[in-house]
Amino acid sequence: MHLLLSRPLVRPLARFQTRCYSAVAEKSKVKGSYHWNLERGLSIVTVPLVGAAMVFGPIPLVDFGLALVIPAHTHLGIEQMVVDYIPVRKFGFIATLFHWALNIGTLLAIYGLYKFNTNDIGITAFVYRLWTGKKED
Repeated sequence: MHLLLSRPLVRPLARFQTRCYSAVAEKSKVKGSYHWNLERGLSIVTVPLVGAAMVFGPIPLVDFGLALVIPAHTHLGIEQMVVDYIPVRKFGFIATLFHWALNIGTLLAIYGLYKFNTNDIGITAFVYRLWTGKKED
């Protein structure tokens, strides 16, 4: 960690994060509103996707929709936990690492679900097999 903090680009940021506890960054009054609306929008989009999967069975378009919406919704939820429990002002570089790990994990999940939908049976058919124990009719 000492080598990372000795680099010229990282050192000023780390110095600010560890020494200026009283500094408050200006925040937009509507930023939380946008985030909340995005979370509710993803939840609302998930309902018809799951309903379509249950009524019509495996449809590639529904599988791809689920492959985008589920990781995005999960990302936003875990991001709030990281922001709340690992604040940058207290943990500095470790908090940044957690944010990057979350971003990379979300991208890998989306890529993995894409590969699962294109090269295997897809999300909907997989869940059907899990619940029934048999292949699709």
